Amino acid sequence: MSRHRHRAKATSDARNLIPTGHTGFELMANPFVDYPDRYRGAIFGTAIGDALGRPVEGRPPEVIRSVLGTVTDFLPWHRGYDASPGMFTDDAEMTLAIAESIIERRGIDPYDLADRFRAWGRIGRGMGSATGAACRRLDTGQAWYEAGSDSAGNGAAMRVSPVALLHPIDMDELRTDAAVTAVITHNQATAAASAIIAAYTVAHLLHVQSGKFDADELLAGIERIMYGVDDPPMEERRDPGSHVTLMERVRDVFAMRDRPIERIFTLTHNGAFVTESLPAALASFLTSPEDPEQVIVTAVNGGYDADTVGAMAGMFAGAYHGVSALPDRWTGTIEFPTGLAGVADEIADLTGFGPAYTRPADPELDEYAPVVRDGVRWITGVHLDSAALQPDEAH
Repeated sequence: MSRHRHRAKATSDARNLIPTGHTGFELMANPFVDYPDRYRGAIFGTAIGDALGRPVEGRPPEVIRSVLGTVTDFLPWHRGYDASPGMFTDDAEMTLAIAESIIERRGIDPYDLADRFRAWGRIGRGMGSATGAACRRLDTGQAWYEAGSDSAGNGAAMRVSPVALLHPIDMDELRTDAAVTAVITHNQATAAASAIIAAYTVAHLLHVQSGKFDADELLAGIERIMYGVDDPPMEERRDPGSHVTLMERVRDVFAMRDRPIERIFTLTHNGAFVTESLPAALASFLTSPEDPEQVIVTAVNGGYDADTVGAMAGMFAGAYHGVSALPDRWTGTIEFPTGLAGVADEIADLTGFGPAYTRPADPELDEYAPVVRDGVRWITGVHLDSAALQPDEAH
């Protein structure tokens, strides 16, 4: 089936959540930007925020402060895993799945991506309930445009940075493909909108010269790419009977960006609903955009869904500053660094924003060595026990 027919079928079957209209909206490359560094930054930032936040996920910020002070370094965690410091979870793992699919298929192929999600769903760390339910439906044979959960969770936005790296210029392509990746697991309008906003933010920041960030320009771009995108009012969990759209909450945090972050987090909360967590991640970036370390630390110490808010804030900070600006104590100890760098470099090569990439001839098992099964590349040595590789043995 052609790409056009993929989109036509999705438009009819996936609740009309995938924009297809032509806006002519494009971004411009910046000759003063080191794009390979920015591409790596977006991927590493996602993984770092995820790994830094996972040990404190679910805790209110005041509990984090009382027990740990300010979390600035990777910590071990033991919720179902014997996890060493720097180990990441679903935010980064699903990001890698999208990146690998893009590299293999040279674009977004929802059938390939759904198959990767299906296989990952059997072994993935820390997956949310909506994503888990969708992966189980994919595992029973439901099509990618049928399996998604009716959920406004943040699982679609947290993993979308590879879409921005694939489409750093053409915003029509970006918003369509961001929504496609969303509805596979989150067949709901706010979730699809969140993936579009998060992907656009990464793409916008890729092109901004360090020290030249303008919050009003970013908001104007978000408004433009969201034109015509469904953004229904959602009931606020902490204020029953009150409703807010995702864009209303995004505008709120832009308007409040000069206020103390604690006050902004009181409004956003930092929970798993994307009307909470995406604005919280944006607020973490907007309050200290020129300090990438502080962006991620702020997001994680806001508590609640700390790993996903951290992952989204990390992809924003990384896209703007590049991996070279992230602390060595993070980039040097994060799990699977060669794989994170490898997928970023391959997408940069694919899009013309990086030099030609040469895969390692004989990499170590825990380095960037994509496993091939039936001619399809899967996420590397850390997933050798994957259901995708051993379909008859996984349960």
